[in-house]
Amino acid sequence: MTECPICFRQSMNGTELCEYHEEALTRLRAAFAEWEKALGVGWIDYLSLVYRTQELGLWVREIVAYLTSRSAASMLS
Repeated sequence: MTECPICFRQSMNGTELCEYHEEALTRLRAAFAEWEKALGVGWIDYLSLVYRTQELGLWVREIVAYLTSRSAASMLS
């Protein structure tokens, strides 16, 4: 049994995230295809743009922050 690294709820089977953050990630990825097509942005730029959206829900905001921090950390190593 593992915990979601964002909120420490129980992770879903086969994922590192809880059901709420997993759903937020799924929706975020689905919306990225539309943004990429319309604006020609890459994943990191998309995350930055989405994060600045005021209407963003809490779970999406948390997953964007988590993904951004992981990307930043991977650039340092």
